[in-house]
Amino acid sequence: MVPQAVKRASSVIRRSDILHGRPGFRLQSEWGYVSVLEGGGHICELISHKHGAVNPLWKPTWKTIDPSGYKRDKHV
Repeated sequence: MVPQAVKRASSVIRRSDILHGRPGFRLQSEWGYVSVLEGGGHICELISHKHGAVNPLWKPTWKTIDPSGYKRDKHV
């Protein structure tokens, strides 16, 4: 017997300001969402609707850059 497929609400939304002006994607589902940066370097949010707006992932308080934008002469 083949199990019935479970209908799940999910989506991927591109946002221009996920973290300090850096673009990224929010992957949403019925349980909550996870946000990742487009340029890499950080998974920003992991939010469960069941637990409110508590984000167990650390978000830096200072401005960050995409790893591809790093220049040794400029950032050391």
